[in-house]
This record gives sequence, structure tokens and C-alpha cells, in this order.
Amino acid sequence: MKLLILDGNSVINRAYFGVKPLTTRDGLYTHAIYGFLNILERMEKEEQPEAVCVAFDLHGPTFRHLKYEGYKATRHAMPEELVQQMPIMKDVLRAMNIPIYECQGWEADDVIGTVGKICSQQDWECVIVTGDRDSLQLIDGNVHVKLVISKPGQTTTTLFDEEKFREEYGFEPKKLIDLKALMGDSSDNIPGVAGVGPKTAKELLAKFGSLDGVYAHLDDPSIRPKLREKLEAGKENAYLSFDLATIRPEAPIDFAPKDAIVQPYNRLELYQLFQKLEFVRLIDKYGLRGAAADAPKPEQKVQSIPRREEMPADVDTCAVYLAEDGSVGLAWAEGVCALTPMEAQMGQLSLAGKKLIFHDSKTAMHRLDELGKLTDAVNGMNTNIKLTIQQLENTNKSLEIVTAQNKKQEDRLTALEKAPGTFGNKLWWAVIAALVSGLVAY
Repeated sequence: MKLLILDGNSVINRAYFGVKPLTTRDGLYTHAIYGFLNILERMEKEEQPEAVCVAFDLHGPTFRHLKYEGYKATRHAMPEELVQQMPIMKDVLRAMNIPIYECQGWEADDVIGTVGKICSQQDWECVIVTGDRDSLQLIDGNVHVKLVISKPGQTTTTLFDEEKFREEYGFEPKKLIDLKALMGDSSDNIPGVAGVGPKTAKELLAKFGSLDGVYAHLDDPSIRPKLREKLEAGKENAYLSFDLATIRPEAPIDFAPKDAIVQPYNRLELYQLFQKLEFVRLIDKYGLRGAAADAPKPEQKVQSIPRREEMPADVDTCAVYLAEDGSVGLAWAEGVCALTPMEAQMGQLSLAGKKLIFHDSKTAMHRLDELGKLTDAVNGMNTNIKLTIQQLENTNKSLEIVTAQNKKQEDRLTALEKAPGTFGNKLWWAVIAALVSGLVAY
């Protein structure tokens, strides 16, 4: 089994600088997220992992800052255009059901080291995707590092296992810590020994094996006097640097490889995020185009209203359904009633002076004309129940609630129209009309 873990800050930082700036119409920068997703997709295709997760740094000092005030002090602040993308990037990962691991007071490197250690203990292969060479010290029989190098328009990767590391550095991965202790690391402001560069540090490690070995053999004649002086003067910084450069695989995180096994995306949530980010191509690439239609419909809560023998004369607004057989359904805030064709013809249908709501105004016009009620109804008629937003201005209903109901309205009405023909079913057209229009509490 294989787990892929991304160094979130490292990968998104390289994506930010490696992809030309992109913004939405509202001015939201998106290119770091876009680049991150491209790298993630590529890594998944190349590695075919059973599990995927991402580690991020959290804002605030770590135990390394407390030990050495100058740790990472020379780093520039994260660009504001990248800062605004970070929370959205995490939202996208959550919508993809990819676990995120963070730990206050610890760096993402320590979290990654902890994940790698647990994977090794459980005999999982762990592939670390990062742009920083710090993680190379974690390489062992189970843990490998995929080093990402991003340039504008191009991203290259190199997979480091124990053999590849030895080929490039000439010693085992753990000795990368000793190398940094001697030569320092300007990106993290780790001091090292002043005046000792990469070439000299590698030569010392090749001959003496470790930082301890170097200091145990300072009197060795192969060490030049000036170099010996530098090593003696810089001994304290060398051991401080060793400590700062060491990744601690003991971060207090709740992790098990099985918790990161690949899961289906939350398609609707991811679709909505991609819409916000205006990732049109990715919507199609991820197969999200039908996500909104596939989403489960929220349960509608409808307050039932009692059936009455007739509609009171003082009702000023009502919903009307006129059936093909001449029967009529009426609904108002306090009740519903039904009139047979004969009752409607004999004068029990009084619409004069009332504000009326119809589902299909064209058909309603014809049927009202047949009943001789067209003149009474014209002044109060709304053109169509689909155009309820205008009607909202005359009610106290929430626009969001009613608009959401409108999305389901036509399907509900069509379903009722096709239902077995009982007058009770048809009467519900009028009830639904009243609900959508805000006449009945919802």
C-alpha cells in the first residue's frame, strides 16, 4: 500500500511562482490553487497511491523559533495574493476528501516526518511530494521523496530513494543533517560554520562520516589550519544547526494511513468551489458538470392548511387552479377549498377585487373567460407563478427561501399534473402556488 503526502506550503508556493497570475472576474487570485491541483493530479497519476493527504504549516512560532530567535528570520512574508488563496485551497482539499494534517508549534516537515515514520512502522510505502530538500533526510526503505522544481510553464520532478540520494550526495540520507550543520542553510537562516561551504562540508563528511566524527578528528593533518580554526570557532553554531535541521518525527497528530485512503469527492461542494474560482476546464476534467443536478434535494417542510367549504369574502389574495373539467381549486393563507364545475358556474366563484396567483396564466385566461370571470380577474392576476420575485416585493417572505423553492417548483407541479387524476391532487396545485408565493408559512 502506498501513501502520497504533499508538503502543502512548499507545493503551493512553487505553484504560485510557477504559474502565470490568474484572477476571477471579482479579482480573486487563483493561479496557486490551479497549479497545486495540476501538481496533485500529476503525482496521483505517476504514483497511483491508495491514500493521499496534505501537511500544512500553521501560523505562529515553533520550538525551533524558541530555540533560535533568528530561525527563518530572513524569509520574506507570504505575498498577499497567495495568502488569500490558502483558505480556499484547504476548502478545495476538504471537498476532495483529502485529509489535512497540521500541528501548532510544529512545522509541516515534522508532521510529514511523523506520517512517514508511522507508514514505515505499518509497512506502507510513503512518497513525500515537496519542493524542499529538507525532507530528503527522511528517506529510508519505505519513505521516498519526490522533489518538485517549478519554473514558469514547466514543472519537473525527481524521485529520491536511498540509491538515488547516495548517487547525488555520496552518503546516506540521515547525514543530510550533518551536512546542514556544517554548511548551514540560508533559506531557513540556519548558521552552520562560518566559512564552510557545501564542497568543504561534503569532503569532511566523506572523510569523517558525521559531525561528531569531524570534531573528534580536528587534529587530523588533512584539515588545514584555517579550516580547523573555523571549525573550532563555529562548534557551538554547528551543533545548534544540527538541532535546527533535524526533522522531529514525533508531532502529536492523530494519523493512521487508512484514514487517508482515497475517497470520492464531494461533487457538489467541489463544483461550487470551482465555479467560484472560475475553473471551467477543471469542472469538466473532474466530471462535475452534473453535480448540482445529482445533489440530494433538501426536504421541504410545508405547513398544512385546513380544507374549507368555501373561501371567505374578505380574502384579498388567493391562488387559483382551474381544472380542465371546469372544477376550481382555491388556496389562501388560512385554508383551501374546491368548487365543482356546477358550483363554479352557479356563482360561488367570486374573484372580483382579489389579487390572484396562477401557475399557467394563458390557460387560466381561457378558462376564466369560459366561466365569465375574466373581467373580474384581470386586475388582480400575476402573469405566472414562475415570476414570483416581483411578487416577493409585496410580501414579507425571504428572497433566498422563495428563490430556492422556485428551483423545485416546476418539477413538483409537473409531477402533480401527471399524477392519477383526482380532484384532491389537482387542488394541491393551488396549495403549492400559495406556498411559493408566500401566502402560507413555509
